[in-house]
Amino acid sequence: MLRHRSFVRPSRHLAACCIPLVLFAATSCTDDPPLGPARRVAPSLTVGVPGSGAVVDEGVTFLLPPGTGQFSHVLGARDGAGGTTTVVGELSPFPAAGEFVQRTLPIRWRIAAAGGITTDTLQVPVEAIPTNGVAFDVNAEGQAAGAVERIFLDFSRASDAVVWEPTGELRRLPKGGAVNAQATVIADDGTVYGRVDGVVARWSPAGVLERLGDDPAWAAARVSDVNGAGQVVGVIDSGAAGLRAFRWDPASGFHFLRGLPRGRDTGAEGINESGLVVGSAMDWNGRSTAVLWHDDTTLTVIGHPFDATGSGATDVNDIGQVLGVVFWINADGGGRSQPFLWQPRTGRTPIGPDALTARMGVTAITERGVIARAPPPPRRSRRAR
Repeated sequence: MLRHRSFVRPSRHLAACCIPLVLFAATSCTDDPPLGPARRVAPSLTVGVPGSGAVVDEGVTFLLPPGTGQFSHVLGARDGAGGTTTVVGELSPFPAAGEFVQRTLPIRWRIAAAGGITTDTLQVPVEAIPTNGVAFDVNAEGQAAGAVERIFLDFSRASDAVVWEPTGELRRLPKGGAVNAQATVIADDGTVYGRVDGVVARWSPAGVLERLGDDPAWAAARVSDVNGAGQVVGVIDSGAAGLRAFRWDPASGFHFLRGLPRGRDTGAEGINESGLVVGSAMDWNGRSTAVLWHDDTTLTVIGHPFDATGSGATDVNDIGQVLGVVFWINADGGGRSQPFLWQPRTGRTPIGPDALTARMGVTAITERGVIARAPPPPRRSRRAR
């Protein structure tokens, strides 16, 4: 699908003042199907919140957080009617006097067909204790899925799955007595997917909760994407067996996706309308490698350059173009990354100027372009949380 979300949040040390979200103009390679209309956004962009801004450099539009924001992080994007694109994520404002924790607020950018951009923060409950919010995904109707989280004096936390309507109004989803719930994916018909206390869950458009998998051997799970057929992909922490990429089908239930020979962890991040799935698989040497699954057992290794530490694929569109990132980790833990677009005939093609993308990952591919974010330092393996 043309959207993506992740539980990974930006490392605080990457934010000197603010970290912009960026929109790369759509491009295509010779002999491969086009991504969509190529677009170089003009510098004269309209921004709807005082203190917001947009800076254009080498065809890259930087979407800055509002003036109250320390940094922002994009988690989902979706093209809607009339040539608009909606981008959602989280904003971390500067701490107010007396606040003892870093807060996050759900944020939404609306990019008009003509290039104008409006920015607004979505509603969070007003409570006596600090409440955070994050928007993970958005559908073509403009509904956003996410979570609100309460932080108690002992630093324990409890979260609720929520949906924001296009007006910004918040609607809580039931969690069946659980402590924590997150809504991470929303389909165009309003069906929501996520997790309830680590269990994969689905909410009907009317808000009825259904737990899809509750195997006692599974420590945790997350849902990454859904297509129009209701097929869901993500990753399950299966304990001793490691992280396992899964595809859930409404008719046949859970299917685990094959990994690489002698490898361990796998994770699925995106699925398109024909059922192609992308993500990463650990190789025999413990390195993350970008892969494309054609079905449960057949995969193509997208890979990375020989000198790279690893790679991962984050999204796939309906003509089979894959978005991902290659990363290099230094001995001191620092490093750099390079977003890429992979196509069957031409392989990996770097996206964006190196000077602008050296510390960025990519989140979603839409008809209007590629949405990117500033990532945390890459890690050799990850655990579902």
